[in-house]
Amino acid sequence: MMNTNDDEKIAREEERRREEEKRREAEIVLPGSVAGDQTAALEEEKRREAGMGLLGATGAAGNDQGRAEERRRETWIGLLGAAFLGAFLLIFFQGPLLQGAQSIFASPTSPVVQTSSGASSQGGVAAAAAVAGGTVARTAQTPVANSQVTPTVSAPTPTATLPPTTTTVEGPLIALFTGGRVAVNTAQSYSGPVTITVSGTGQAQGTFHSDAFYVYTDANGNTVAPSHHTYATLCINGQRVDQFVQPIPAYNPAHIYKLTFTAPGGPLTFGVCDTILRDNTGSFTIMFK
Repeated sequence: MMNTNDDEKIAREEERRREEEKRREAEIVLPGSVAGDQTAALEEEKRREAGMGLLGATGAAGNDQGRAEERRRETWIGLLGAAFLGAFLLIFFQGPLLQGAQSIFASPTSPVVQTSSGASSQGGVAAAAAVAGGTVARTAQTPVANSQVTPTVSAPTPTATLPPTTTTVEGPLIALFTGGRVAVNTAQSYSGPVTITVSGTGQAQGTFHSDAFYVYTDANGNTVAPSHHTYATLCINGQRVDQFVQPIPAYNPAHIYKLTFTAPGGPLTFGVCDTILRDNTGSFTIMFK
């Protein structure tokens, strides 16, 4: 009869054999499982690499497209900048360019225009130049015969002039002998040299006849040798004429005297140097030059 210990030993041995068998089975299955896992891992790695390659190719294509778009933008910006620059230069240099084109393509038969300095310039000059072998050949400027000349009028050069003594020449002044020393006065002021012509006769010394400078008759009207009497002759500004005119002019039978004197400034007065006026007759006529 077996005891309990023997049963336990048998049971343990049986359990050990079952465990040993399980381990063997596990060792047989394990290499296949490991190989399968490794195969799956390799396939997964390939799929990842394929995905990464696809992403890389997509990224490279995107980068190429972005660079192409950037180059297109740069090209358009350059074209627009060149267009703006060309328009600015055309506007800025429009005048000189037109003048140069006109001077180059103008007809050689254009008229010659006389300038203010006396030199003639051809309106249209054939200025085209041909460059051949480094030598520049210019066409000759040929003036056109019988061409119409358009003279230019130069503005007159202003010259400094002194202001006139008077604005206008006064008309003849009549100095009556009955008016005495200040029988008539000018409307304008005079300063500096003044030229006048005095004519006329009258009676300031009783019945004696006199002109601006001389008494030339006696009391009965008979002609006598002319003599200068300051109280019976011309007065200027209330003073006898010989205060302004020296020497006095020679006697003139026509009783017309032209004299120049220096006016002190202001209006002038004319008359006869007589203080007793009730018996006076006649007059002087004063004309300004």
